[in-house]
Amino acid sequence: MSMELKHELALPKITVNFEEVKESLTKEMKIYDKIVVDEESYPLCKAKQGELGSLRKQIDTFRISVKKEILKPYETIEAKCAELIGIIKQVEDPIREGVSFYDDQRRMAKINTAKEIMHTVAEKIGLRPEYESQIKMMTEYANLTATEKQVTDSVDAQVATLKIMQDEEDEKRRVIIDTALASDVKPDRFLELFSKGVGLADIIKLITKPVEKVESVAPVREETTQILIDQTAKETIATQDCETMYHIEMSFTATDAQVRAIAKYIRDMSVVYKVIENYAL
Repeated sequence: MSMELKHELALPKITVNFEEVKESLTKEMKIYDKIVVDEESYPLCKAKQGELGSLRKQIDTFRISVKKEILKPYETIEAKCAELIGIIKQVEDPIREGVSFYDDQRRMAKINTAKEIMHTVAEKIGLRPEYESQIKMMTEYANLTATEKQVTDSVDAQVATLKIMQDEEDEKRRVIIDTALASDVKPDRFLELFSKGVGLADIIKLITKPVEKVESVAPVREETTQILIDQTAKETIATQDCETMYHIEMSFTATDAQVRAIAKYIRDMSVVYKVIENYAL
């Protein structure tokens, strides 16, 4: 379908006595050229400034008036073109909405296909779920022009990088296990620390460093149960029946000063205790 708008353009001929006015205005302006503003001439200069402003405004008003007259034919054309466009849009808009709906369906299908490719490539290369979840769904995967090969190539590159990261983590875990077994300790606790973000070097130090006395224990980055006993609790314990005895196992994560304070409190309460294990990073 084609449509051609035809028009006949007759450019307006505008005749203005420009040169005549220019010559007269140039002569008049020479008089103002010699004016010097001072205290004595101020009132006259003020009046002359008004005259010049009025003259300038008169010329500008003429310009705007002529422009308005010249633009009238164009404004008529613009209104008629807008009317024609409106006729087209009445039938175009419903079609556009329908096409947009199916475009969205195709984009969603592209995204689902990309997800399948991600999982297939990750599974094929042996990527664990926690690393597979780091594969990014790139915006271009949803492009209607995107091919499966383009998506696969992009996913391959991402997975290759993640596989390197996974292999590096596995190697660090093997080092932790070998070091723990060589030191005759169970590796489970140290692997847990590694999972929580503790660095390999710190864990190796923790495994190989001799156990220190409780007085010099430093902070340990692991989750433990913290039990806080305030003065009110202390007074309550003191008034309870002393014949009731309890066996309590507690784990503390504390600084050297905090450990000393806890130990002093326990001694002051005449509690029998034994340090089973303590270690520092």
